[in-house]
Amino acid sequence: MTAKFKIGLRIAFILTVLFSSIVAHGQAAQPTPNNDALAVSLKMQTEQIQVGQMPWAILTVYNISDQPVTIRDTMYRVYVYGKDGGAPTTLVQRQFTDRPRLSDVPLMHGPDVGPSTVWPAGGAGDSYVHKFDLTYLYDLSAPGRYTAYAEVLDPSSHRWLRTKTVIFEMTPPAQ
Repeated sequence: MTAKFKIGLRIAFILTVLFSSIVAHGQAAQPTPNNDALAVSLKMQTEQIQVGQMPWAILTVYNISDQPVTIRDTMYRVYVYGKDGGAPTTLVQRQFTDRPRLSDVPLMHGPDVGPSTVWPAGGAGDSYVHKFDLTYLYDLSAPGRYTAYAEVLDPSSHRWLRTKTVIFEMTPPAQ
């Protein structure tokens, strides 16, 4: 064998090893099918609410698996944004999210509602509905346009599933 031929073989071997590792790495990096057991949606009861009235957001969690799924209060959260960014939070929301202000006095916890079971799709209880009074969590006393979305922790995939964003408007109170 000539020296040039040996060098060519070495280069071919190195390129083969390099190409094989790139292909193997690329295959390992392919997304795996999600294992979500839930699908989520959010809607507003009404899109225009007078300041001082309760803006109700309705979160629906659907079980798309073939097994019952348990939903707990700590497995969902809701976010509201105004024209200047995140809407001001209430003491309740700051306590839920563990982001108190220095002047906040902790609220007493009420009784836990307890977990809810969402049965597989097609069953009698294939969805879980939770209504949020957004003024319980956010200060929506300023008239304006707001957006909201919710996230639910899927117990199967351990991913936070985000709803589509909904839009609503807080209108000035009637004179």
